[in-house]
Amino acid sequence: MSVANGAIGARKATTAATDLASAQAELALLEATERRHEPETVRACTEYIQLDEEKKALSARKRRCASSSKRTALRSCSPTRTV
Repeated sequence: MSVANGAIGARKATTAATDLASAQAELALLEATERRHEPETVRACTEYIQLDEEKKALSARKRRCASSSKRTALRSCSPTRTV
């Protein structure tokens, strides 16, 4: 009987550890989901996307200007001044 109780106890311990790990993983996922919807996170992501789009546009302009050999194209590639 004590051998069976020992086996049952070992099984319970293994199951509890697995359940705990599973519950902790689920909790981490839920916490990450909650953080994703916080105003500061949304603002940071929106700003990142905007800056990334600006970077891509500048890189495209740089490539276009670097590959152009026409004088008129070079004038259009020079930085514009804002007053």
